[in-house]
Amino acid sequence: MLDLGLFDSIQEKIIIETGENYFTKNLIKEFDISQISDSSLLLKGTITIDEKSFYPEVVIRLTDNSVSTSYCTCEDYNDFCSHRAALVFKFLNDQKLFLNDDNSLNDNNFKDYKRQIAKSRFFKSTHRISERYSVKLFLILDEFFNNELRFRLNFYKGDDPINFYTDISYNEKWDEQRNFNYTLFPMKDRLIIKTLQDWFEHIPEEDFLIPKDKVDQFIKLVSDFPELYVSSNNTKFEVSKDYLKPKLVVRYTEENGLVNVKFDKPLQIIDGNFHQWILKENILFPLRIKLPEIVWNFLYNDYIKLEQSEIADFYYDIIPRISNSFDIDFSGTVNLENASKYNYSFFCDYDGNITIKPDIAIYCDEETPSIIDFKFGSSENIYMTLYKNNKYYICKRNLLQEKKIFIILKQYNFTYEDNKFVQKDKIRFKSFLEEGLNKLRSEGEIFFSDEFKKIMIEKNYITVELNIEFEENEPQDLKIHEYYYLTNGYKIDSDSIEKIQSNKRFIEIEGTTTAIENYNEIRQLKNILASVALNVKKLPNQFITKIDISHFLYVYDEINKILQTSPDTKVSFTLPQKLEKMITVRDAFVKNQDISIFKKKVSIPNEVKDVLRPYQKFGFFWFHFLKEFNFGGILADDMGLGKTVQVLTFIKSLDSAKPSLIVCPTSLLFNWQNEINKFFPNTKVLVIKGNINDRKTFISHINRYEIIVTSYSLLRNDVEMYQIYDFEVIVLDEANHIKNPNTNVSNAVKQLSGNHKFVLTGTPVENNLVELWSIFSFVSPMLLGKFKPFKDYYVDNFSESRLEELKSRISPFVLRRNKIDVLKELPPKIIQTFEAELSPTQKNLYQDILIEVSESVMSRIRKEGLQKSKIHVLAALLKLRQIANHPGLIDKSYLEGEEMSGKTELLKEILIESVDAGHKILIFSQFTQMLSILRREIESLSFDYSYLDGSTHEIKRKDEVQKFRETDIPIFLISLRAGSYGLNLPEADIVIIFDPWWNPMVEMQAIDRAHRIGQHKTVNVYKLISKDTIEEKIIQLQEKKRKLFDSVMNVNNIF
Repeated sequence: MLDLGLFDSIQEKIIIETGENYFTKNLIKEFDISQISDSSLLLKGTITIDEKSFYPEVVIRLTDNSVSTSYCTCEDYNDFCSHRAALVFKFLNDQKLFLNDDNSLNDNNFKDYKRQIAKSRFFKSTHRISERYSVKLFLILDEFFNNELRFRLNFYKGDDPINFYTDISYNEKWDEQRNFNYTLFPMKDRLIIKTLQDWFEHIPEEDFLIPKDKVDQFIKLVSDFPELYVSSNNTKFEVSKDYLKPKLVVRYTEENGLVNVKFDKPLQIIDGNFHQWILKENILFPLRIKLPEIVWNFLYNDYIKLEQSEIADFYYDIIPRISNSFDIDFSGTVNLENASKYNYSFFCDYDGNITIKPDIAIYCDEETPSIIDFKFGSSENIYMTLYKNNKYYICKRNLLQEKKIFIILKQYNFTYEDNKFVQKDKIRFKSFLEEGLNKLRSEGEIFFSDEFKKIMIEKNYITVELNIEFEENEPQDLKIHEYYYLTNGYKIDSDSIEKIQSNKRFIEIEGTTTAIENYNEIRQLKNILASVALNVKKLPNQFITKIDISHFLYVYDEINKILQTSPDTKVSFTLPQKLEKMITVRDAFVKNQDISIFKKKVSIPNEVKDVLRPYQKFGFFWFHFLKEFNFGGILADDMGLGKTVQVLTFIKSLDSAKPSLIVCPTSLLFNWQNEINKFFPNTKVLVIKGNINDRKTFISHINRYEIIVTSYSLLRNDVEMYQIYDFEVIVLDEANHIKNPNTNVSNAVKQLSGNHKFVLTGTPVENNLVELWSIFSFVSPMLLGKFKPFKDYYVDNFSESRLEELKSRISPFVLRRNKIDVLKELPPKIIQTFEAELSPTQKNLYQDILIEVSESVMSRIRKEGLQKSKIHVLAALLKLRQIANHPGLIDKSYLEGEEMSGKTELLKEILIESVDAGHKILIFSQFTQMLSILRREIESLSFDYSYLDGSTHEIKRKDEVQKFRETDIPIFLISLRAGSYGLNLPEADIVIIFDPWWNPMVEMQAIDRAHRIGQHKTVNVYKLISKDTIEEKIIQLQEKKRKLFDSVMNVNNIF
């Protein structure tokens, strides 16, 4: 034991003595000991004194049996207390059982000691488990509808009922800590007793009420309790987890179509906070629905009567919502049928004010409707019921339509009162008669009283005469004289037509208000003329609209579209002979594909008569169609269909002393020369190239030649020298070079003088509609008007309807055929996208650069704005695209490593397999540095190859092409821009686009170097994409641009 002499103060000695006293009197009810280090033990205990418990903890240092740290829940928790001293005495008393002589811990003995503690606590706990008592619950139901849940709790010892308070001893019910001894009862009883004790703060002796807010909770609690009884008959009942669907009987009473609703059997209902419960056949069921007590009373003791007007709502609105809650029995008692037709009706009357009575007209298999009165706009009685011939005819009101009708009538100052609309404000009186009646008619049937008919307005149609003549001294301008008449021949003044153009349906004719039935068609006609008008002169009884001749076919066709949809609208044209001919030729040639109309006038040159394909002959005659009426045009045939030979055939068929000019990319100069020599070997052709002195000499001799060929870049520099010449035909090849209207090249070509101007391009729209305007500003400057109005209307406010309008305008001047339509023998082209995983080095570098450029670009945008930062954004995107190809494009140190690029490794796999299978392959990349890397990789595979980029000299370019076409060299490396046009390589049957370009049309041009006339094999196209990089975004952008191109150049809409 502790030596009290070690303690200095009396207080400390008292604490130690008291602790020893607690120990000797066995007041330590719980004790535990554990090792927390090699030299320390943790003691824990529960000490109960006068029904109050304390929980001390002490850490003992074994080296000297001293207290290291300690804690207690008593008031002296900061100081050493008697409770902690009691634990120390317990330790000192038992230490010999688990400590060695040197005070070290004996592991085996310590384990036995702890095992002994656990066993003691186990026996102590099990001693309380007796289960000698049990309880039963009795449900007491007093009424049909019980607002409270009443139970009685009976206690039993064995099978004998007992009194909880008198027949169970106090010491049995309570343990040493004054806690209720639930172990007296089976597990199934304990939760019920504890819950009641918690709710009522005692255990009820008599009947007790479960509060309404706890009814659902208590029923759920006892749902698995086996001893549930109904008090009235002492029979057992159980709680179901399934919802009960009480049977609801619906019966027709034959009392003028009334219907009764009630329950079929008596019920007892318990009202909970969230659920209502029904006791049926000794099973307590929950209900899905909660109804007020008054509703239950009527359904149980009486019935609910449905009026005729309520039956449809009950069947179509209420029944679907309660069908999961009730078993509804109504079969064979009520005959329902949907009305064959219904609509809103409006009875219009006039008593000094216009009044409109809205109703619903229901058709019941009869021609004459039945009119039903209802509260218009109300959300009540959505379903309307008509009882007729022992049937209920049903229709559902359209609340959205009623709201729309409210809005229409409100615009004309109608108010809704006494179930009708009244217009007391005369300000909108006339406008309602002019406009509102027509709007209301579109919402239902309108009936008029005799008084209302007296204020109604006369109806009429307008016929139109359009007399068109050429403007004197301006052969490209047309004057359209517009005259408008009523059907009785009365000529309408221009002011009235302007009202109709501003969407007014009613005009004044000799003091009488007249409703123009085809006012919308006349408004459309005026808008068509206004959209192309150079100017409009308004006279009292006519308009004179001036338009360019290039707009005539558009105006003529659009007006005829109006006539096709509106037979009551009559428009007559008076046309000069040239316009009559234009329509006749166009309809026969363009619409019906009849080339015979030209065969008598124009002959195909003998050199190509047997060479041209049928579609190329049509293209030849199409050029002559445009020439006859001094129009320019765009030959937009798919790439590889022979646009060159078609335009050359046209030029050679002309009997003109003037030369013709062809402007093309530099790389195509010799291609044009070769094509001319191939098809028309006796033609005098001049290719203008070389230094400035050479070019000056060439240009001075232009009139000695039939066809002049030069490049865009040289024309831009030499345009002043060309301005003295008047060419017969000017042809721009690959016109995407003038797609930007603000470039020097675009401005230069517009300074050229020629009788006929044409453009050859398979891609007149690559990025946006501005490119189309720029091309037409050369071909036909008046067709699409000035740039700013065009951009505002078609680009900045783009819509599908406006795109259709644009296509109608340009359709006579664009000819496009697809290979799939005209070259049936051409093998298919299969395009596949292959994804390559970035190499680990590539992936890490890509992420690092992505973070770096993102922070840099965003910082610059915040400082300078997006507009001034575009060049930096593009530079950042370029760097990411280069890494997606190969890290060596931004850091040459990566060129030395192995497998640095996932895409390059994928390409090598494709090449090995394809070359072994005997294929010839074109590989396109936009980066010449990347082509250099690919050269090295191909050489490592010991494959031969041809090579071409923008720096390749013309002679070398020819040699490389010839070498690929005429030898067994399997691979041709080509830069995308240098090789996307001017190359014919049908020997290749595999095309690989190594890196995606923003413009899909450039890629398609590259692909069609192989997929063209002369190809006999299926062309497989592999587009290589690095996964999870900027290249995936480029593919998405390509798809958007492709859709725009397809929309504009849709062949079916061009003709």
